[in-house]
Amino acid sequence: MILRRWGRLLLPLAFISCATVKVPMSVTFPPAIDLSPYRHFAFGDMNGNLGHHFQDALESYLSRSRNFNFMNRDRLNVLTAEYDLAQTQDLPDAQMNSIAMQIHDAAFISGTINKNYYQFIAESPDTCQWNNRAHPCPLKTRVGRVRIGGHLDVTDAESGRLIHSQIIAKVCQAQTQAKNASPPPIDLSQLTQNCVNSAAQDLAALFLPSRKMFYPDFRKVRDIPAVAQAIAEVKAGDIAQAAKDFNVALKDPKVTSRDFSKKSLSEIYWDLALAQEYSWQFGPALDSLKKSYALNPVSRTQREESQLLNFESARRRLLGVTPLMLAVEGGAFHQVQELLQKGADPNSQDASGNTALMRAVEKQNFPMVQILLRRGAWPTIRNNQGLSALDMSRNPKISDLLRESFSKPSIFHQGKPAQPSKIVIHSDVDKVPYHFPEDPFKIALVVGIEHYENNLPSADFADHDAEVMREHLMALGYAPRHIHWLKDQEATRAALVKNLEGWLPQVVSSSSTVFFYYSGHGAADPQTHKTYLVPADGDPNYLQETAYPLSRLYSRLGKLSAKRVIVALDSCFSGRGARSLSPTGMRPLVTVSPSAPLSKGGVVAMTAASGTQIAEVLNSEGHGLFTYYFLKGLNGAAATSIPEASAHAFAGKAGAAKKNLKEISVQSLYQYLRPQVEDAAGMKNRAQTPELLPGSVLNLSPIVLVP
Repeated sequence: MILRRWGRLLLPLAFISCATVKVPMSVTFPPAIDLSPYRHFAFGDMNGNLGHHFQDALESYLSRSRNFNFMNRDRLNVLTAEYDLAQTQDLPDAQMNSIAMQIHDAAFISGTINKNYYQFIAESPDTCQWNNRAHPCPLKTRVGRVRIGGHLDVTDAESGRLIHSQIIAKVCQAQTQAKNASPPPIDLSQLTQNCVNSAAQDLAALFLPSRKMFYPDFRKVRDIPAVAQAIAEVKAGDIAQAAKDFNVALKDPKVTSRDFSKKSLSEIYWDLALAQEYSWQFGPALDSLKKSYALNPVSRTQREESQLLNFESARRRLLGVTPLMLAVEGGAFHQVQELLQKGADPNSQDASGNTALMRAVEKQNFPMVQILLRRGAWPTIRNNQGLSALDMSRNPKISDLLRESFSKPSIFHQGKPAQPSKIVIHSDVDKVPYHFPEDPFKIALVVGIEHYENNLPSADFADHDAEVMREHLMALGYAPRHIHWLKDQEATRAALVKNLEGWLPQVVSSSSTVFFYYSGHGAADPQTHKTYLVPADGDPNYLQETAYPLSRLYSRLGKLSAKRVIVALDSCFSGRGARSLSPTGMRPLVTVSPSAPLSKGGVVAMTAASGTQIAEVLNSEGHGLFTYYFLKGLNGAAATSIPEASAHAFAGKAGAAKKNLKEISVQSLYQYLRPQVEDAAGMKNRAQTPELLPGSVLNLSPIVLVP
C-alpha cells in the first residue's frame, strides 16, 4: 500500500459527533536521504581541519535514532578484508555466508570538512555620555564569520559502491561591540563548535524520518453503508482503503439518485479528497476537492486545497523532487529548456537517488535525454539501487546515446556553441535607485563577453553584467558618450588595444575619473603563470598572441594622467569554473596571482576572486556573483555615514540633503561585498574571496553620495 510504503499514520481514537469525525494524524515522512537498507555504520577517513569534530557531532545526533548503529571502523575493515580473502579461496558456503551476513548491511561514512574564519570591524556613528553631556563617539562592531564546507560520502561496505554524496555548507556569525574602543575578541572556539553542531544537526535531519501533525475533519453522511465503512477504515488508520470505500459510496444508488442532496454529495467528495490526500494521491485529491466545491462552495474547501498544495510541495522537497524532475516527467520540453537555462541542476538526486536524466530515460523521451546531456547531466550517477541511467534504459537508441556520452562527454559541444534564445532574468540590482547629473570628467570602458568564437564555452550572464553596469555608470554621472561598451564579438583583442591604448589616453585629463569593468573569461599561461583577459576572438592555446595580459592592462591604466582609476574584474584565472579558460589538455589548476603590481598613482582594482579560486555566477539573479554584490553595494547596501562637515562640502554638488548624508567609497564597497561573496560562494561549497589591489589605496573620495 502507498501508505505503508511512504509513511505511517498513528491515529488515536477520535471524538465522533453526529456530523464530523475529527482525526489527529501524525504523519511520518521518509528521510530525504534513505539509508534504510543499512543497519550498521562506521566512519572512514574524515579529512580536513574539522573532520573529526564534525564526525563526533554527527555520530552524536544519529546515535539518538534507533535507525543508526555505529560499529568500530577497525572491526568493519577486518570483516571487509576477510570477505575479500574468502572470495579468493574455496571456503565452505556456511563460512562465506557468515562473513557476508556481517557486512552486507553495513556502510562507511567518510568525507572532508574544513572551516575558514573571516573577521572585520565596522564603524558607525553613536554618542557617549561625558560630564552629563552627549558627545559623538564611534560604535565599533567586530564581526566574525565561520564558514564550514566540504562533502560527506556514504559507501557500501561490501561492494565499495557510492550510495550518496552530500555537500556540506554552513555559515555562522558572531559579533561584539564597544563604543570608542576596540570591540572585545570573539570566542572563535565556541563559534566554531556551535557552527559544527548546527551543520551536523542539519545533515542528520536528512537521514532521519520527519513527523508532522494534521487534523482533518471527515464529514459523516448517514445511511450510506460504504461511507460508514470508510469512516471505520479512517478510525482504524487504513486511509488508502478508506479512499476506495468513499469511491464505492459515490456509486451507491441512493447517492446517484436525483433526490440526493448536493450538500451531502459534496461531503462525500470532501471525505474522498481527504482520504486521497493522506494516502499521497495528490492529483485525484485535488480533483475531488474541486468537485466538492462545485457542489457546495464553502471557504473550508479552498483552505484545504491550499493546504493540500503546500503539503504536496513540502513532501516533494522532503523527497528531493525538483521542478526540473517534474517537468521531465510531464514531458514539458520547453519548460525543461527554460529551467536549465536559468541554472537548474540536472544532477540533483531525489531521496531514491534518481536524477532528471533517469526520469527521461524511464519515459523513453529521446529529445529530453539529449537536452539534459547537452546541459551537463552525468550519465554515470547511480541511484540508491546502484542503477545508472544506462542500466535503466530499455530504448536501444537512448542506450547508444548514453554509451557515446560515456566516451565522449562533449559530443554536444562540438562546432560553434549554440546561441540559445535569451531568457531575461530580472534582478533586484538592475534598477538604479539614484541619478546624478553628468560629469564631463568621468570616463568608462565596459567590456562584457558572454559568447566567444573558436568553439569556446560561454561566460554565463557576462552580457547582462556589462549592460547593467553601464546603466549604473550613467546614473552615477558618466555621460553615454564617455562610456565605450564592448559586447561579445565587438570585444576583440584589437578593440581592447584600440580603446585602452588609443582612446583612453586621448580623452583623459588630470581631473578625470576612469572606470574599467570587465566581465568574461580569464586565463593563465601554465608555463609562465602570466594572467590574461580573453577577448571574444581569443584562443587559450595561444594566449600570448590572442589575449590581453593583465599586467599590460594595469601598466596602461597606471600611465594615464587621470586623478584616479577604478578597475573591476568579474573573471578568474584558475582554469576552471564559469569565468575562466585553460589550454586544451591542461586541467590542473595553475598557481597564479591576479594581483599584479599596480603602477604608482590613483589606480585601485577590485577582482572577483583570489589566486586559484573560481568566480561563481548567481543563476537566480542572472549575474556574476561578484558583480551582483558590487551593484547591490552601489545601490546603497555599502553606504556608510559621513561627518556633517563633509556632508556640507559634498551636498551642494550632489544635490542631496546635508543631514543624514551617506557615501559609498571603494573601501566601504569592498568591505560590504567581500563577506557577502564569501558567504554566497560558501553555500555552494566554494571558496571565493574578492581582492582589493593595492591594499594601501583605500581613502579615495566617494563613488556615490546617497541621502
